[in-house]
Amino acid sequence: MKRLVSIVLAIAIVFGFAIIPGGKADAAGYPTITARKAQYTGENGNMCTICEYDTVSQYKWEKIVIDIYDATGNRIGGTSKTLYNTDRELAAGGRDSFSYSAQPNNMPVGTTLTVVAKIQYSTDNGSTYVDAPNPQTTTFVITAKEGSHSNEWYNGYWYNADGSQTYTATLFWQGGGSRWYVMDSKGWYPKSEWVKIDGSWYYFTASGYMDYSEYRDGYWLNADGTCSSTYTHGKWCSDSKGWWYEDNGWYPVNQSLWIDGVQYYFGADGYMQ
Repeated sequence: MKRLVSIVLAIAIVFGFAIIPGGKADAAGYPTITARKAQYTGENGNMCTICEYDTVSQYKWEKIVIDIYDATGNRIGGTSKTLYNTDRELAAGGRDSFSYSAQPNNMPVGTTLTVVAKIQYSTDNGSTYVDAPNPQTTTFVITAKEGSHSNEWYNGYWYNADGSQTYTATLFWQGGGSRWYVMDSKGWYPKSEWVKIDGSWYYFTASGYMDYSEYRDGYWLNADGTCSSTYTHGKWCSDSKGWWYEDNGWYPVNQSLWIDGVQYYFGADGYMQ
């Protein structure tokens, strides 16, 4: 049985820029910026290329600022790159990038976010900064894609029905051999219930241990505890001769079978002994 590793799901928004040699600052005294592209990368993992200079700045100190706003225009996050000395760190032709990551708590499917990336420059060696023109803006909506989760534990975190994460505890597998159970960091553990973990359904008995190799509520549980996608219609049947258990035409013969916590034996004719 695997052990879960806690990984924080994050929205990663990555920005980069480049100094293009051979230009001059414009008459207004600040570098011109070309907005090439800005895109949301949290769900598909693709990197994006952001701010690129058209000219070399005449100022010595500059930095990049990222701000994130919700649909009502409230700033909900952001960060900035530390100071750059354009004589050293940002020589002509140089490149750099940085990222801002946020755990999407309370950000269900349909949430709209706007990201603004801008350059700031200083005329007094870093004491005060002024916004350069043409900030880059992109708006995206968190969408339901493959890999989104609801009503389940995934990578140790609980996802609500709308995909949000409001429960802060993390879940871990514990135990060994044939006695496995899960418990979260607040001490909760499932008992007498089904729980979806990392895309698979498990059943945990009244004692809290994971059930396996048995029919539970008509569903077959594999040896690793995961619910089978093939044997899902187990049911008791009877006639004048007795009782048997079947699943879409299959029934046990000359074997014992665990069903809902009780072990039964079925003879050569398939009837329960």
